[in-house]
Amino acid sequence: MKFEALEKWLSDWKDSRILYFDRLTEVLKQWSAAYCTAYNNHQVRKTIDVKDWSSTKGYHTKTVKAVPVLIGNKEYLEYGYAGVGRIAYLKDCGFGDISQEDEKLAKYYNREERIRRVEKDVEDKRKRVIAKVQKICTAEVVEVAEVAGDGLFIRGANGKVAHMWVIFAGGYNIQCLHIRVLVKEAKWLEK
Repeated sequence: MKFEALEKWLSDWKDSRILYFDRLTEVLKQWSAAYCTAYNNHQVRKTIDVKDWSSTKGYHTKTVKAVPVLIGNKEYLEYGYAGVGRIAYLKDCGFGDISQEDEKLAKYYNREERIRRVEKDVEDKRKRVIAKVQKICTAEVVEVAEVAGDGLFIRGANGKVAHMWVIFAGGYNIQCLHIRVLVKEAKWLEK
């Protein structure tokens, strides 16, 4: 079962994912170099007040020492284990909340390993989408119709129709924009 629209989408997704990891790797390297320089040069630590929460005190303000990390003309204050300065820098570079897995891939794997991982993800996505379509319309496809802005309608030999389309989703636990392919049983479009 081969769908040109699905293959194009998977190819575009693969290309954008590889570019995403290349850019994320570059940004994390810039942050790491600037942070190491600031920390190792023993730049003057700034004392700042931050909001904190503890089970004994509840919400309260505490004073911490922060490392001022200078990148370009902007200063990011890094303190504590949360990586507040790093997170602010990533957001300024266009990266919202990134998953721990994405950060690990960008930091610790070389480009070839990341590409292999993305290709594996593409193949897994292809198998899952095709399995969903086959569950509805069997393995034999009679007709495929691509509707602009509404995805694909696939009619199987059993007469059932699968509607496949793509949406942007925001995530659940970790808010992170991603693309989902949905497949549902539908009625055939009459022309």
